[in-house]
This record gives sequence, structure tokens and C-alpha cells, in this order.
Amino acid sequence: MLNQKRILNGTHQGLGGNTPVPSPRYLPTTMKKTKLKATPVLNGLYHTYKKVT
Repeated sequence: MLNQKRILNGTHQGLGGNTPVPSPRYLPTTMKKTKLKATPVLNGLYHTYKKVT
């Protein structure tokens, strides 16, 4: 399961600067209106963040 999470959350880039799993495209917003959800990885050693509505 950890390997699958690493693949989906990997930061490496492929040819042409694209990532293996495309990131979702979000409409531009201001920082004041932006809300992020933190998801702990490796028992909170670091976090991944996703934009929420």
C-alpha cells in the first residue's frame, strides 16, 4: 500500500515536464478564499495537500 501511495503522490516528472498521474486543474482563487485539506503521510512525517471547496 505504501508503494501505491508513493506512486500516486510522487513528485517526479516524465518527458515534457508532465507527471505520470496528472494533477487536477483548479480555477484560480485568492488565498483568502482557498481552503486546503492536509493528509498525513508516514504517521505525519509529512503531509499532502488538496484544495477543497
